[in-house]
Amino acid sequence: MVNHYNSVGYDKALSYHMAGAVAGSTDKTHFNEGGANVIAQLIANEVKKANISGLSSFVK
Repeated sequence: MVNHYNSVGYDKALSYHMAGAVAGSTDKTHFNEGGANVIAQLIANEVKKANISGLSSFVK
């Protein structure tokens, strides 16, 4: 995830979090819907790449 954040830059990475999407929010812990989708895809790709028995075949 750090490599992805570094590749997209601070402003784009911030837009994945509530603080970057909701005016006045300081929440940099929770993802908004768009950010959650990006992070979920990163995790899914790593699960597929790791070829985890009993799990990888269920990942899209």
